[in-house]
Amino acid sequence: MTDFYLASAANLGTLTSVAVSPPKIGAAVNLLCVGWIDDNQLTRECFANAAGAMQSLLVIVPFHSPREFLANPPPTVDLVVYHQHGDDTAGLNILTAGNGVMPPNNPFVILSDSASDSIHEAVARFPQGSATLLNTKRTSLQMVVASLFLIHHGREVVPPAQPAASAPPPPPIPAENSAEAGNLTKRERSVLELVRQGYANKDIATDLQMSVSTVKAHIRNIMQKKRASNRTQLALGAERQLRRSAAK
Repeated sequence: MTDFYLASAANLGTLTSVAVSPPKIGAAVNLLCVGWIDDNQLTRECFANAAGAMQSLLVIVPFHSPREFLANPPPTVDLVVYHQHGDDTAGLNILTAGNGVMPPNNPFVILSDSASDSIHEAVARFPQGSATLLNTKRTSLQMVVASLFLIHHGREVVPPAQPAASAPPPPPIPAENSAEAGNLTKRERSVLELVRQGYANKDIATDLQMSVSTVKAHIRNIMQKKRASNRTQLALGAERQLRRSAAK
C-alpha cells in the first residue's frame, strides 16, 4: 500500500490523502500518476494542493529525495517529476546514475529555477529524449500541469524561450560643449542617438524603458533645441555631429 495525493473528482479542488493499491491506480478512471520528487516540503505540498485544484485527474506520489525514490520506485507511475532547487546537481546526478532501476519508458520532467550550464549538462545525461527541463521562473502552474499530460501522451513540450537580455542603453552623442549639444539632457541624448540609428518610436521606448508618448515628447524637445524641422533633419544632424567628434 502506498500513500498518494489524489484530487477528488467529486469535489474539484479538494485534496485528500488516500491509501490505494498501486496496481489499480489509473486503470479505471484514466488518472495520470506522477512520481513527484522534491526535498522541499513546502513546495511539494503547495504543488500537490494547487495542481489538485486545477486538475482532478492527477495522482501525485510524493518522494522526499532521489534516494528514497530509487529505493522504492512505484511500478505504476506514468511519469516522474524532479523539482531541482538551485544549481547543486547532486540530486540529478543520483537520478541519472540510478536510471536503470527506474520504471521503464517513463518520461522525466525536471523543474528548475536555474538555467545554468551545470543543470543543462546534468539533464543531458538522461537517456536521449527522456527528460524535459522546465524553468520555473518562466513556467506557470497551468503550463506545468498541461505539460505533464502532453508529455504523458508522447507530445514534445518546448519550454518557453529564454528572454533576450536587454540591450545596454546606447552611448550619448558626444559633444564638445553644451552649446554644441543644444543643452540636451542625458535622456534626450540617448533618444537622439537611437533616432540617428533609425529606430522607430516604439523601439526607442522599449530600449530606454519609457512610454511611446514620452519618446515623442523628448523628440519634440530635441527638435526645438536643435532647430530641426523634421525627424530626418534631426537624424542627419546627429550623424554629422558624431562624425565631427570622431574625427577630432
